[in-house]
Amino acid sequence: RGYLGCESASMPEGLIRMALASVACLTILALQDLLGLDDEARMNTPGTVTANWSWRVDEDALFGDWQRRWRPDLIRYGRLAAD
Repeated sequence: RGYLGCESASMPEGLIRMALASVACLTILALQDLLGLDDEARMNTPGTVTANWSWRVDEDALFGDWQRRWRPDLIRYGRLAAD
């Protein structure tokens, strides 16, 4: 929390921004985090053997507000070409 300067509720956003700002050539982000989904969208639950890796994104979610929300950061950190 102290390192990112944010509270627990905004932790995914802080981690996403940190990854985007990284000097790494490639940044891989969980779609669930970009979409702001909760634990119902978990891909894997450690220590369990059922229902892992079965989450599927709703096609309508791919065209929501998340693109407008993250576009400025994607451009700012050179992760998306500007128009």
